[in-house]
Amino acid sequence: MRFEDRLREILANKRKVALGAKVEEFAKKGLSPARFLIQWYNEGGNGIIQWGSDGDWTRCYNKAKQYLPDEDAKGFCANRHHDALGYWPGECGKPGNPPCKEK
Repeated sequence: MRFEDRLREILANKRKVALGAKVEEFAKKGLSPARFLIQWYNEGGNGIIQWGSDGDWTRCYNKAKQYLPDEDAKGFCANRHHDALGYWPGECGKPGNPPCKEK
């Protein structure tokens, strides 16, 4: 499922998103937390993450968890990692990940 679709699903189901004071800030600007995160990612957040370098997924997760529930932030960053690099975070034998163990 695409990230944008997942966010729409969360919001459509009125799932509570723990954002603290940020909710009020976004509401005053007419932005949902989901829209803000999508804009951030599309307008330069991708370059800030520096996909393919050590700690890329963690940098993404640390940003995303400010706006999304924990599991959704993890999924968002795993999907963005795959979009950017063509493999999943932690996939053995890929750059920045440990080698595959022989069986």
